[in-house]
Amino acid sequence: RPPWEAFGAAVCTTVALFLTAACTCDLTAGKRTGIAAACQELRSASADAWGAKRYAQALNFSGAAILQDFDDLYESCPEHIQGYLKNTFNDLKRDLVLHNGAANRLFMSLFGLPEMLAEAEAWLSSVGHHYVWYVAWPSLALIACCCAAVCATIAIAEHAGSRVAKRCERFQPPCVSVFLIAPGMLLVALAIGAELSAGIKLSAFCMHADARTLEYAEATLGNGSFGANMTRYYIRGPRHGQNQALVDLREAEDQIRSSVAWMVKYRGSLERTCPRWQSSVVTNNLQTLLFSLNESWTFLAPPRAYGHYFAAVYQFGCGSIVSGLGWLVVCQMLLLLGCIPLFVCAASCLMRALMVEREVGHRFDVLPVDEEYAHQPNPGVVYQP
Repeated sequence: RPPWEAFGAAVCTTVALFLTAACTCDLTAGKRTGIAAACQELRSASADAWGAKRYAQALNFSGAAILQDFDDLYESCPEHIQGYLKNTFNDLKRDLVLHNGAANRLFMSLFGLPEMLAEAEAWLSSVGHHYVWYVAWPSLALIACCCAAVCATIAIAEHAGSRVAKRCERFQPPCVSVFLIAPGMLLVALAIGAELSAGIKLSAFCMHADARTLEYAEATLGNGSFGANMTRYYIRGPRHGQNQALVDLREAEDQIRSSVAWMVKYRGSLERTCPRWQSSVVTNNLQTLLFSLNESWTFLAPPRAYGHYFAAVYQFGCGSIVSGLGWLVVCQMLLLLGCIPLFVCAASCLMRALMVEREVGHRFDVLPVDEEYAHQPNPGVVYQP
């Protein structure tokens, strides 16, 4: 009797482990806990840096526009009012000049930081795409092709004609083993080696993740640059680095505060005293400036920046990606060393049994005959001496 039960058990075991490896590979590269999720965090951090840089430039533009608005306001007032407002306007304009200087320094302190984060995201995406689509998935596809070829030989032996089955018995199993299964197992072993090497390198990075990240920032931006100091500040805290961007942002906010307070206090009086002055223009510029300040604080907030770093490095890179890569290697090793040899052996035994059954055919056993009944003469038959 052909051992269909053993072959079915081998097939179920191989399919279950193959699906486990496929799910592990998908989770390692997925958007929730895998490489794509880490890339998304780096992309969000880069977008925040770009946003802070744009709003720093907007602070400078808004400050220059408010300076022009104050000049227009001064010129639109009567001469006796101009003499009264001259000293006040000079103080306000001095504060605005200091604000513009702080906004310009804020813009320069963010130089190179968005580009560094974008390069890190592009590198991680490229490496992840290489290992997932050129190493992990092809190795699993190769295992599936080997199993499908073996199942095809079983189908031919079971359902093909006797002449075709006889020819396939001599040529098909050796050809499948030599030209498909053996090279496939070798390539899968090389893929496992590449994945294991990547896992070792990632684990070595995770042992000193903060130090390696700071080394990358210092090598990219310069050891004493504003960007390197900001990276050190966000990763290790205020004691290990200075965040020049937050210092400049706070100075810009302090310098503009006097102008905002003065405008809120004297806007109504100025509208009555200087009727040609258009208060809506300076009001819009001040609102734009205050909005840029608030958005800059949001983008540069330490909890927000460190949240992106922690999620990308510790939660995904050193967490789910390392564990997923390890489980993927384990599943592929079990497939390579356990399931595929067991599957091939079960298929070989089944094919041999099927060929023997085909050669012998369906035989009928002779029914047993009672000896006493066999020696009794038949009354309807005449025996001649």
